[in-house]
Amino acid sequence: MGQTMSVDPQLRANAEAQLADVAPCAAPPRPAAELLHELQVHQIELEMQNETLRQAQAALEESRDRFVDLYDFAPVGYLTLDESCLIVEANLTGAALLGVTRKELLRRRFAAFVIPAEQERWARLFVGALRSSEKAQIDLALQRRDGGVWHARLDCLRAAANGAAPVLRIALADITERKVIERDLAASYRRIKDLSRHMVDVQEDERRRLSGELHDRTSPNLAAIQINLGILAALPPEEAAEHGERIEDTRALVADTDASIREISAELRPPLLDYAGLAAALEGYARQFAKRTGIAVKVDCAAAAARLAPAVESLLFRIFQEALTNCAKHARATSVAVALNCAYRPVVLTITDDGVGFEPAPDGSGLKGLGLLNMREMAEFAGGRCVIASQPGKGTRIEVKV
Repeated sequence: MGQTMSVDPQLRANAEAQLADVAPCAAPPRPAAELLHELQVHQIELEMQNETLRQAQAALEESRDRFVDLYDFAPVGYLTLDESCLIVEANLTGAALLGVTRKELLRRRFAAFVIPAEQERWARLFVGALRSSEKAQIDLALQRRDGGVWHARLDCLRAAANGAAPVLRIALADITERKVIERDLAASYRRIKDLSRHMVDVQEDERRRLSGELHDRTSPNLAAIQINLGILAALPPEEAAEHGERIEDTRALVADTDASIREISAELRPPLLDYAGLAAALEGYARQFAKRTGIAVKVDCAAAAARLAPAVESLLFRIFQEALTNCAKHARATSVAVALNCAYRPVVLTITDDGVGFEPAPDGSGLKGLGLLNMREMAEFAGGRCVIASQPGKGTRIEVKV
């Protein structure tokens, strides 16, 4: 016979009670040996089922232990909050991140670990996350029991089962190091931006100085040459005839040199920008550009009576100058429309051409080439933004708002 199984007395009593309720079987009596064999078979079947159940229970306990280890020693903290914002579950990592033991952590309000400045943001997220089935995420500054402040990213998800009250499950990750790196990068970016702005200012001052010196040092000499040529031309005919052609050629060269110097001076720093303001400088430069390139430029400054800060005027003029240069080099345009509006804030400068346009850059910035990038950076230096829109065959529109 198989091994005798121990039976729980209460289980045996329950079985006897159920058997008593069953109507007697009307089947004919069976031999004792046959009944004994059948009972032995049933006993072996029960023992086999019991062994299967025991193995399943052992596997379940092993799986549970593995899950507990993974839960407790995960690289991120896991918390469960009830509707009152009390912590009802936590893994060991979460307790370590918050600087307390798990026993001390349970039944405490999570808000107690949020610094005062972040309390309102946390309250809004908690209420919203409990009402929504969507995942919510927030970065918070938290405080440990020892007073140390650290930065955490919280991934929150509402959970409710079998009609029970909903809870909020939170994955808690320490992002303090990343925040420090981001802060350092932001500080470096500000320093670079300040340095770039300073370099632009220095460059503009140097342009102004070179423009003035070029004009001041060459104009008197050119004027003196013109006077000397005039004297030579006034000599008696028999003397002037010998050198007349050369004198006229020299006069033409002097006039051309004078015009070139004026043009270079205007490129470096148009005097109108300092004396008459941005609108006059735009109109003056547009006339020179149209004469030089043959591209028609229409400038509308009807709403530009107000003067702006000198640095802003300089940067807007440089953006305008860069836009026309790009138009001449790449756009193959026949006309350009420029509008400046200083009557309201923000100040708006738009430059539109009818050229070939271009395909925006694949990185999503829409910018292709250093010229366009320079325009955007100069707009940022002036405290504004530059939007550049273009399509192949449909021209380009540049809008600067300061």
